[in-house]
Amino acid sequence: MSYFSLGNVLMDLILETDTSYVKKWNLNLDDQIMAEEEHEPLFKEVSSHTNTLRVPGGCALNTSRVISKLAGRRSCVSVDFAGVTGMDGVGDKIHEMLTSNGISFHRVQSKVPTGNTVALVTEGGKRSLLGPVVMANHFSTTDLEKLEDRWKKASFIFQASWFFLSPDGIECAFKMATHAAKNGQHYGFNLAAESLVHKFRDELVCLMQYTSFVFGNTVEYEAFAQAMEWDYESVHDILHKMDALSYLGEQRRTFLVTSGSAPTLMLFEGSVHEFPVNKVHKDRVIDTTGAGDAFCGGFIFELLNSGDDSSLFALENAIETGHGTAKSVIQMRGCDVSKILPVLSLEAGK
Repeated sequence: MSYFSLGNVLMDLILETDTSYVKKWNLNLDDQIMAEEEHEPLFKEVSSHTNTLRVPGGCALNTSRVISKLAGRRSCVSVDFAGVTGMDGVGDKIHEMLTSNGISFHRVQSKVPTGNTVALVTEGGKRSLLGPVVMANHFSTTDLEKLEDRWKKASFIFQASWFFLSPDGIECAFKMATHAAKNGQHYGFNLAAESLVHKFRDELVCLMQYTSFVFGNTVEYEAFAQAMEWDYESVHDILHKMDALSYLGEQRRTFLVTSGSAPTLMLFEGSVHEFPVNKVHKDRVIDTTGAGDAFCGGFIFELLNSGDDSSLFALENAIETGHGTAKSVIQMRGCDVSKILPVLSLEAGK
């Protein structure tokens, strides 16, 4: 079973700090925004700090790294990822790290330096993320066409909304999503950030016609409902309204909502199901950066590895795996997948 993802390639700069430092830069706790010109001094400051940790990042890339780690060397699941880096040492390092972890990295190189994301982590693992998407600006539909033999044959294609910010991002997404819908492939999409949901409301409504798995957290789903100007009393109401939107895919469309330690919600065949989370003691929560990405990775891997992507039982198992990978990641700094153990598939073990 094969997986393909197209997304931003970044180096996360992670710094543990206090709330006063976050407020100094007019940022909110547990938020993700696009970096503006006013944040340039922050990037320089964090980059030069002796306690800053550097980890490959980007929503879709984090998810791909989790899938690759679970797949290990003997799983039937293969991982392809496409994205842009600079012609620099940082890009070379990321390339080396990804390929050494079993990811087939289709690297498009640009003269622009490899991008950084700043993650300010405060007490309780809360994080404030700022990221540029300038690198994605250099990935074109022509680059995507060169990879047709990969994404057109993938069982599961995955993206996050951050890639919409690039000039060809929306066109690339629709090329893959429409092909997937017509050819029995899964196309999964992570809403990724509240601000992007508001910015790309109309594009998301159109894309959901071809999206078989929609991922996001409570804040992002509520942002979508607000952007649609819906009246609602609960996330359950939002899910039913989203399910009523047009859908043209061959596969069943499923919506998944994570909410930290609160139960994960899934709309499946018209009904909303709740799945409790095995909570981590607050003293063990180090950094929630990438928790949602890790959930997506665990969920997608389980579907691909089991070979069952349609039964409620299979989806329950996939959610359980997603909970496990997210639980592992939040006890580490950054989206560190080193504690996630590979899973041996039944097919690989024959």
